[in-house]
Amino acid sequence: MENETCENCNGEGTVMVAKLYPNGHTEVKEPCLECDGSGEIEVENLLITEAKKRYPVGTHFSPAHSDDITKICVVTNQTFKNNGNYIYSITDDGNYSSDNFKYGNTNYMRVVYDDGKWATIIKEKEEMNENSLIEEAKKRYPVGTHFSPAHIDYNNNEFCIITNTNFSFDGEGKEVTIYAMTDNNTYWSNDEKYGNTGYIRCVYDDGKWARIKLPEKPKENSLIEEAKQRYPVGTHFYPAHRSIDTDFCIVTNTNFTIGVNEVYAMTNSDLVWDSEKDEKYGNTYYNRCVYDDGKWAEIKSEPNEISPLEICRQKFKKGMKVKSPDGFDKYSNVTFIIDVDPLNFCEYDRGNIYYRGNIYYRGSEGWLYNDGKYAEILEFVVPESEDFGKNPQQPKNKPLIEHVESVSVNLTTKTKKLIFKF
Repeated sequence: MENETCENCNGEGTVMVAKLYPNGHTEVKEPCLECDGSGEIEVENLLITEAKKRYPVGTHFSPAHSDDITKICVVTNQTFKNNGNYIYSITDDGNYSSDNFKYGNTNYMRVVYDDGKWATIIKEKEEMNENSLIEEAKKRYPVGTHFSPAHIDYNNNEFCIITNTNFSFDGEGKEVTIYAMTDNNTYWSNDEKYGNTGYIRCVYDDGKWARIKLPEKPKENSLIEEAKQRYPVGTHFYPAHRSIDTDFCIVTNTNFTIGVNEVYAMTNSDLVWDSEKDEKYGNTYYNRCVYDDGKWAEIKSEPNEISPLEICRQKFKKGMKVKSPDGFDKYSNVTFIIDVDPLNFCEYDRGNIYYRGNIYYRGSEGWLYNDGKYAEILEFVVPESEDFGKNPQQPKNKPLIEHVESVSVNLTTKTKKLIFKF
């Protein structure tokens, strides 16, 4: 693991600490707590240390992997964990996400660092006056809205129903509460027309708005039934709350569950995400969300469809001289001879096929497939010996043909046809 100099002690391993003794104050050297006296910190630990500085307890942030700044997480402790390219703010009970209001208004993964990008800190709004809060409440909670009271932890079975536009303001400064009043001008009621709970009808409490709940069970049932029709067992889909089309999940059963405004395809262990990244559930541990606030998940192409990697292995053979597709990186517009078996081609960088051969001259590696385009075949050469590609002094390859006129690939029979010009 790469190390860097500890900034707290400037690499010395000790820091000066003020002490109070019977004869007065003095300063003594003690081991640096941030580097445990070594003077160096592992890069992983540096990220954790930086996360603690950026996100103290009470910080509101929008997860680094999401572009939706309305999704907010709240830091409640100084426990952060490194997982590959991600740093997570951990909940008090050791989880990476939570539906509990105390941790924010979303159950998104609590990512504070995503492959070089730090999460955006959301500044709490300044004190709002009574009129602005009342107007905001009317916009958020129109008549008929089902909501879980803002002052309690979210529970899918406890909800209130808005029956009018009468809201009440209570408190001062930042300690303010807004209530949705009943038709009898009370703060609560056991009448089923107002919901299924006798809790105070609180829509805003100490900076937090009540979470809107999906209405009526029939609606929930209809979403579940539609999910079962859209995503039968074996379906590959891209999570509805994600914008990246390389992370996909696989439906393994007919068990779907309702979230707040989401529907999830459950694993065989009754989980909404696969923490072990088992390939039978797909290639990601993101939430298995098939429906997110009105949007259904996109279905991935059938898994038996011939992939660009398979096409490359059929199209390009050892001994071919090719030119990689146009692009803007060092692996684009490169001419090289393929000197390895096609089985050594690999997928890299979200689907682009990257060829790495036995490098004997500058530029002998590049894309075979990039951004929907395949490399151009220039000619076919025959190696003079089995050491082809290993000795910088050896490549005296004889052209077998002048030019490969075209290449066609039958995607049904998985056979190729090369048309040569001699």
